[in-house]
Amino acid sequence: MGQAAVPLNMLILGASLAATSEKVQGAYKSNEEKVKPQVFLMIVFLKLVMMPICAIAAVYGLRTMISIPDNIDAPFYLVMLVVACTPTANNVMVMAEIGGVSKEAMAKAIFVQYLFAPILLTGSVSVSVALVSSWR
Repeated sequence: MGQAAVPLNMLILGASLAATSEKVQGAYKSNEEKVKPQVFLMIVFLKLVMMPICAIAAVYGLRTMISIPDNIDAPFYLVMLVVACTPTANNVMVMAEIGGVSKEAMAKAIFVQYLFAPILLTGSVSVSVALVSSWR
């Protein structure tokens, strides 16, 4: 069951995108609200570039304030950084649907993040691993 969670989550997101694309041809052409492409690029920049930078600063500050045992400190800090580096989860799509906000815009924002994730996520995780390794 656990190994099927990620593929099922992606299928659910795909089904949500397919259902919304039949009603409305993308978030740009929505009658309710028009979202400019710059908004989606800004979401990518803030979530995949600025958030990891802020997380590195927060983890570095936390590292100076508290003492973690040496045998678990590197994995502990690495997990904190990797969680901050990842794109928005598909669960946000469900929250947007329940909250009544624009599902089309949220689906497009998640899609654009996943387009940029292979490059930006690789870079931020590499920096995180190098940084945590240098702390030892």
